[in-house]
Amino acid sequence: DKETFPSFMRTVPSDRWQVAAMVQLLKEFGDDEYGQKGQQQFSSMANEESICVAYQGLIPVYSDPEQAVKEILNRIVDAKVGVVVVFSIPKAARDFFIE
Repeated sequence: DKETFPSFMRTVPSDRWQVAAMVQLLKEFGDDEYGQKGQQQFSSMANEESICVAYQGLIPVYSDPEQAVKEILNRIVDAKVGVVVVFSIPKAARDFFIE
């Protein structure tokens, strides 16, 4: 409200910028070797910024992912994380979110 708070300045960028960055990451990295390198790079850069990466897991794309997805979800729940980042092709992501 600019009338009530005429001198207020936003000090935190809009969520739109964060979402745009995540979309670019998802477009850039797949689940091939390059995508796995992207996961490693993401973790490395997060570590440099003192961002905790509590767990990393791989959803298999060339075999039935059901058991792996269950294990990943159990570990996520056990780690009590607040944010989950998924680098995935659409089918594996769908399996992950359906479970």
